[in-house]
Amino acid sequence: MPLTGIEGAITGVVERVTPSVVTISTIEMRRARTWRGDGVFPAQGMGSGVVVGSPGHIVTNYHVVRNARSAEVVLHDGRRLKAEFLGGDPGYDLAVLRVEADDLVPLPLADSDTLKVGQLAIAIGSPFGHVLNGPTVTVGVVSALRRRLATERGLVDDLVQTDAPINPGNSGGPLLNTKGEVIGINTAIIPYAQGIGFAVPANVVRDAVDQLLRYGRIIRPWVGVAGVTAATPLARRLGAPDDPGVVVVEVEPGSPAEAAGVRPGDLLVRADGRDVRAVEDLQAAVRGHRPGDTMRATVRRPEGERQLSIRVAERRPEGE
Repeated sequence: MPLTGIEGAITGVVERVTPSVVTISTIEMRRARTWRGDGVFPAQGMGSGVVVGSPGHIVTNYHVVRNARSAEVVLHDGRRLKAEFLGGDPGYDLAVLRVEADDLVPLPLADSDTLKVGQLAIAIGSPFGHVLNGPTVTVGVVSALRRRLATERGLVDDLVQTDAPINPGNSGGPLLNTKGEVIGINTAIIPYAQGIGFAVPANVVRDAVDQLLRYGRIIRPWVGVAGVTAATPLARRLGAPDDPGVVVVEVEPGSPAEAAGVRPGDLLVRADGRDVRAVEDLQAAVRGHRPGDTMRATVRRPEGERQLSIRVAERRPEGE
């Protein structure tokens, strides 16, 4: 008897998307100590990926391929293809690979800004490829949005949280809705978490992939402001008012914000004409710009409001 309802929707999605979910096998050189002494030895890594955009382009987690000397993609039908690394970014934990195959079917990326807490989420990975005769699947709900987490690679913003468990071998696979659209790329970045998973949202993936393919890197807009959401216990301890906004805690020397006249203690209440009620609103406003753009900000001070024009710059990785 055919499955119906939620079961039918889930199994239908799995059947449709399985050909687009791949295994990524890597070889990297690791230093290890043996009875003969210290040495460098090849080690195999494993993760998942998903075909998106143009045929042949595969998205995975950066940490899956970051130290790889070589990478191989295993398709659902057992084919093994050499993968070319096109670009990656540790901050977003995203990387793009390319394989020579014209028959791959890319999955559509959803508009992750429309996600709702409580909606169904399906996590799919392919940690061992066709060896296990299919992918691994876990199901849950979107349990939170716009999560910020500290990892060994620094802060990761704007993550989708789900109670669909994401194991390390499933890193890089898709998180899907019941339409079979990718709502995020799974990332196993908290090894001690239980019954919880995180994914890079689809809209971030879409923009990141476009930039990685176009520039070979992700261009991060930067204004040089650190702040906290007002009307919170931490903000009150800093003497901030209870009005909605972001309390500026620090302005980086030499930053666009400093040049525009932003000062510690300012209450930033609007950006580009839109209300800023939390730090996430300010981050979204900055991300909406490209280096060279002008972001118009409204700050509130004891003497009144002031309009400032901040010329957005690019945040370059350390060491460049």
